[in-house]
Amino acid sequence: MSGDAEAEQRERERASLRAAEEAGIHRLAIPTPFQVGRVNAYLIEDSPLTLVDSGPNSAKALDELEQALAARGHAVEDLELLVITHQHMDHFGLASILARRSGAEVAALDRLAPFLGSYGAETDLEDRFAEQMMLHHASRPKS
Repeated sequence: MSGDAEAEQRERERASLRAAEEAGIHRLAIPTPFQVGRVNAYLIEDSPLTLVDSGPNSAKALDELEQALAARGHAVEDLELLVITHQHMDHFGLASILARRSGAEVAALDRLAPFLGSYGAETDLEDRFAEQMMLHHASRPKS
């Protein structure tokens, strides 16, 4: 991509972020203890006051989320709806704490809800499957 095209792309992204902010949609960059770094959660200032994804279950993530909410005039207790986009721990780790503190409804895709409800058992199954696949492929002769 040329310098001009990159500059145009950055300007389009800034304009998009400004439009979202004006519409009451705020990106909150939440820290994680994982190599991926920060993850995005989104506060939607509408009725109901909605948080899309929560960040991981860590004290640092909760502290920074509380600070980000406060900077926009809100507290965890003000949240009315939590939307979980997918099953990665860095996107839903704080959901149960936030729901308990706020009384917010938690929403997820219908196929995701049972997985989240038994997350510990599901992750054990995923770990065993991944281990079996790695062992299987590691023992195959290279062609």
